[in-house]
Amino acid sequence: MPHSRLLKTYESELDGSVKFVVGREPTWNPCMRVLDGHGGWANCATYSNDNSRIVSGSADKNVRIWDATTGTLIKILEGHTGAVTCTVFSHDDARIASASWDRTICIWDSETGTRIRALKGHSDPVRAVVFSHDSSLIISGSADKTIGIWDSITGTLIHSLRGHYDSVSSVAISHDDSQIVSGSDDRTIRVWDAVNKSLIRVLKLYKVHETEVGHKDAIRSVALSRDSKFVVSASDDKTACVWDVSTGEVVCTWDGHHSAVRTASFSHDGSKVVSGSSDRTLCIWGSKSGTLIRRLEGHTNAITSVEFSKDDSNIISGSGDKTVSIWEVTGAHFDPFRGHRETIMSLEFSKDHTRIVTGSGDKTICVWDTSNGALLRKIEASEPINSVSISPNNQHLISRAGEKTLNLWDAVTGSLIYNLTGHTRYIACITFSNGGRWASSGSWDGTACLWDIASGTLFRALKGHPDSVRSITFSHDDLMVATGSDDLGLRLWDAPTGSLIRTIKGSGGPVRCVSFSPDDLYILTAGDEKRVYFWDVETGDKLKTLEGHLEHIWNIGFTRNGSTLLSWDMMGRCHSWLSETGDPEDAGTNDENPTQHHLSVEDYWIVLKSVGGAVEKLCYLPISFSNTQLVIVSQQFVAVGTHRGVMLVLDMSQLLEKFGPNVFV
Repeated sequence: MPHSRLLKTYESELDGSVKFVVGREPTWNPCMRVLDGHGGWANCATYSNDNSRIVSGSADKNVRIWDATTGTLIKILEGHTGAVTCTVFSHDDARIASASWDRTICIWDSETGTRIRALKGHSDPVRAVVFSHDSSLIISGSADKTIGIWDSITGTLIHSLRGHYDSVSSVAISHDDSQIVSGSDDRTIRVWDAVNKSLIRVLKLYKVHETEVGHKDAIRSVALSRDSKFVVSASDDKTACVWDVSTGEVVCTWDGHHSAVRTASFSHDGSKVVSGSSDRTLCIWGSKSGTLIRRLEGHTNAITSVEFSKDDSNIISGSGDKTVSIWEVTGAHFDPFRGHRETIMSLEFSKDHTRIVTGSGDKTICVWDTSNGALLRKIEASEPINSVSISPNNQHLISRAGEKTLNLWDAVTGSLIYNLTGHTRYIACITFSNGGRWASSGSWDGTACLWDIASGTLFRALKGHPDSVRSITFSHDDLMVATGSDDLGLRLWDAPTGSLIRTIKGSGGPVRCVSFSPDDLYILTAGDEKRVYFWDVETGDKLKTLEGHLEHIWNIGFTRNGSTLLSWDMMGRCHSWLSETGDPEDAGTNDENPTQHHLSVEDYWIVLKSVGGAVEKLCYLPISFSNTQLVIVSQQFVAVGTHRGVMLVLDMSQLLEKFGPNVFV
């Protein structure tokens, strides 16, 4: 993390005060950002010359412009009728050229996204395009075996270079615009005089003491070093070669990939080469030593293009997995802190926030210390753990064992205390009472059960729902229990006697989560329909319907003083409303309602949102945590559990101090 370009951009917000509780690494994973949005293979990606933008082209026929720092999509350029094979900025960044399978080259205004003109002249798909360094010319390579030289202003085809015996896959131009280099499926590289339009040299397979040197299969890409003395080539023969342009000799050959090398490029200082392969990896090599510096993994399909940023701090890659990734050159892979071997399926903070308990598909329960991230206890169970809860005094755990049984554990020793049986169908939800006397469970059998912790016996069976009980919670004084069901209803029960107090109906869908207000006068419900309902406990009246979520709601609650309602979706994105009016967070503030804040996770940024509508970006989650199973925000903590069994917990308390006393979660 110390070297992150994103961190440097937002270091004023981060202020060096985020504490890693669990998951602390020497640096973030080198993959800083994934640009996701193309509907087909991301065939190409390149930086603008000021490093501020990225342009990519795809088999979906579109060109996309992205913010290179944040990864935000700026604009989509539509107009090609075939797959886009290559994109490039002009050297003043004012224009973009794109080559396509539709046999055309399109010139675009990079600010407005307007198509200026389409260049037509090739008789087969155009596979490569580049601007001359004075931006007056465009050079193209085509499957028709020719290289086109075009006037970039008028779009006129000035000349066609002929000589290749097969499709031209890639083109490059020297920094003084005097030479053009082309690579082809005919296994050769040709160097051309850009002024006289004549062939200078052919770089091809040759023998040195009976050893073949060069490429034995189609050449996928060529790129020149900044001084234009060397060209690096990538080939289907699984190698990348560096050639001396003046002599045609191979200086270095890299054979570290396990499949076709589809792309390669020099760093701007010439010290490194990056290559991308059908084996789904990128390799960074020392251009002089020929040694492998780093292998980057993360794409799930072939790498189609690679390029260093102009300051050599980052690399971008396009892939057949439809994404463009931004990698940090100085980053390093790490072995993430693990307690589980498989997906984290359940994650809960203790009431006092000194513990985190997690359950996993690997049949284990882990108890963690939030002050230092220490693994306090690991419990081996007999079934995958997709639901686990910790008692208010941190002494007990309850987890589902199989479908119909609960296990009660000693959280300190890890020993099994009781098996709790009584449900006849799948148990959907579990929790403890606030005083810790009871554990509770809701089931597909339509019942909710209260269990006596001391004896391990069934205390009360709450029957009445005609469909599955999906959620259960206690009032703060433990006198009431609220249950939510697939029957679209909410039921309030007297906890000591088990008698039904009230049935509340009016939800538009299954009730997946419920929460009492701090004074137990109101209750919130939410579910799959992405709405939050605000109810009066005494009358059962629906007071408000709150909308704004785009994903299923995972958790709901009130702030400590009850003034604000909060709800989070499964990705940690938070919405808030004022309890008195039901107004959303952008309703503004006044003297009676000073600006307050809460944590949220949005597009892998941890942000601080205010009831006044402002958003402060605090910290960007590493790409290794993008494949999240669940995100929990609780008080000053943000916890992320992944499908890989990895957990990250961040303590944001120091950072939040600068925002004053009105920070809540």
